[in-house]
Amino acid sequence: MKKSYIGGKLSNVIGKFSELKVLSLPFNKIRECECLSILNLPGNQIRGYIPDFLGNFVKLKGINLSMNRFTGSLRDEISSNCHVLEHVDLSGNYLNGKIPKSFGNIIKLRTMLLFSNRSAGVLPLELENLEMLEVLDVSRNRISGVLDEKLHVHCMTVFNVSRNLMFGSIPEFNISPKHT
Repeated sequence: MKKSYIGGKLSNVIGKFSELKVLSLPFNKIRECECLSILNLPGNQIRGYIPDFLGNFVKLKGINLSMNRFTGSLRDEISSNCHVLEHVDLSGNYLNGKIPKSFGNIIKLRTMLLFSNRSAGVLPLELENLEMLEVLDVSRNRISGVLDEKLHVHCMTVFNVSRNLMFGSIPEFNISPKHT
């Protein structure tokens, strides 16, 4: 579909084309989707790096790229430009490297699911800036270091760091959420 400038939703019918070999959508300005609020592409066996241009989607509230085959490290672009982001699900991929400290700047974030990857390094203390964060699941990675009991986790309802290389005390949880 060369220079078609399609819009709207891709039909579920595409998934029924079992013999489909190529789906080509060039020149559709996907990088310029300034109004995109939800990117939901789980379980599509997408390979490669998470694209830098996701940071261009400044109105993005939710990203679900779980259960694909993404590799490489998490990028700062998502956290530096997507200020209204509330939900991130990158679980079940092959992501490695550290969780960026800049993820602590996504102040509206409520859910961060990074489980079942190959992330390493330490859990950034900057995550305590996420006062609205309710769910943090980084289980089944290679995260190491001391789990600091002084880490303020505000209104967390799920805090899963199991099956990592961490040690230390479990942080204290505030019982009443601070939602505005």
